[in-house]
Amino acid sequence: GQFVMYPSWSETNPDAWEVRFVDARGGRLVLERFLDWGKEELLDNFRRCKDMGDGARLAPQTLAEQDPMAFWGAVLRLRGEQEVKCKMRQVLDEASGGDGWTLLGEGVHRAKTWMKNEGLHGNKLEKRVME
Repeated sequence: GQFVMYPSWSETNPDAWEVRFVDARGGRLVLERFLDWGKEELLDNFRRCKDMGDGARLAPQTLAEQDPMAFWGAVLRLRGEQEVKCKMRQVLDEASGGDGWTLLGEGVHRAKTWMKNEGLHGNKLEKRVME
């Protein structure tokens, strides 16, 4: 699916981000807010989960359901610098025992490219999603 992510206007949480996406189950536009932990804190958290034997919960679908803030933080990092993207995918795929994050990262890249090519951002994207 498509999503759009941007810094939040929240005055009380300067590290907050917002993401809008279409809920695959209900087809409705959803707004979620999450705090950016920072890349090192996020990677440390994921490594600790793996070391404690809880790596299976780091699979994309499971993490999105159980810990949306960590999921969106990881997705945010998948949109960033190449070195960070590779490290994030490696840690998450190794911890969760699959390649779900690599596949999700490729999808994030395709979605970002599509939105750029279509000239979609902000209100233009919301109108397109609602059509």
